[in-house]
Amino acid sequence: MTLDNFSHPLSDDQIAQLQALLVQVLLGAPVERVVEVHVQVESDQLPAPRNVA
Repeated sequence: MTLDNFSHPLSDDQIAQLQALLVQVLLGAPVERVVEVHVQVESDQLPAPRNVA
């Protein structure tokens, strides 16, 4: 499983905790890779409009 992380970088302990949760929920799917996705939010601007179906 690839874990996309949109938050702060995860420590080894946090990844181990996530792995333990995933074992319970997804019957043992291992975290093979963590992808750090760097995002920037401009707090002084409104979010972009979203299309709603």
